[in-house]
Amino acid sequence: MKKVLSFLLLFLFTFALTGCDLAGKLTGGEGGTDSLEITQEESQAKLEKMESDGYLITFHYSDDEGDSGTFTIGAKGNVVWMLTDGEGAALLEEENNVHYYSYNNEAGYQYESTVQKEQGESYISSYKVASTSWLYWANAYNGQFKKGADAKVAGRNCYTYDLNLGIGGAIGKIAGISNFAYKVYVDKETGITMKVEFAATVEGESSSFSYEVTEFKTGSQVTAPTLPEPASANMSESFAKARSEFQKVTGILLPELEGLEVDDYPYSEGATSYCFDIIGGEELSESTFALLKVFLDGALADWTCTGPRVDGEYTNYDYTNDNAWIGLTWDGENEAVYLNAMMENNPQ
Repeated sequence: MKKVLSFLLLFLFTFALTGCDLAGKLTGGEGGTDSLEITQEESQAKLEKMESDGYLITFHYSDDEGDSGTFTIGAKGNVVWMLTDGEGAALLEEENNVHYYSYNNEAGYQYESTVQKEQGESYISSYKVASTSWLYWANAYNGQFKKGADAKVAGRNCYTYDLNLGIGGAIGKIAGISNFAYKVYVDKETGITMKVEFAATVEGESSSFSYEVTEFKTGSQVTAPTLPEPASANMSESFAKARSEFQKVTGILLPELEGLEVDDYPYSEGATSYCFDIIGGEELSESTFALLKVFLDGALADWTCTGPRVDGEYTNYDYTNDNAWIGLTWDGENEAVYLNAMMENNPQ
């Protein structure tokens, strides 16, 4: 039944996200007339101003099935970190790159990998959005959140809002919803969600969850974790050279892969084209091809990817935008990976 309840809520949210008042009409809700005191954009701007001085937030979550735990998110200077139940991650932002670290209670922080600045910033942006994601819902519902009395959570002054879905309406009757309550507590200064209380009953069965901030530190109260120096992978000289040249042409910093050898002739055709062949090394296998495919899917998320295009022993993927092309090929006969880039005069 809890899965049914989750589906029904998602169904209602989908209508809300159409940007019209269809959700209110279907549910029979009158909606609220209060405007939000803080918008998503304003909250993000406030968070950015806080980052250099630092903030750290810990909240406790629980549901009626017995799941519970704590989650911590923090930022200070050029470090962002997230911890939950003894595990987590951190991001260290530098001028051109972002370094990723894993964490567990036994080993502490361990360096994992480095990505180019743009990709790393997208990770950091996702973390910021997660801190204030309820505001997307509030804007989407266009008045379905009704302002309540002010309150305090963890010593912070908060606005409160109740989601009114009008359970007496058509959807509520069809779904068998006899109770629905969703209340959020929003920090007045930052827009961060400080507390959520949810409970609903569908066909006589109930579901509920809650989370509440238990610690909110700012400024000198916050100490960023001490991160080890980013480790240099034991890359071959040929792969390190090809990786550097590829970045100069494309702006894409490939993963630090060990145990790979690049052919003696990685070559450049001016400033806009580059090609190299990975032809040997202990770690070279089709898994190397698969790893680079996953990496390029993320780094070129806004490009068009076509493939796989299979031609005998060759498996090809093509990434294109308006004027550029990057090709990734696995040569099954010679067990080699080929990576090509043409940043102008797209041949596709």
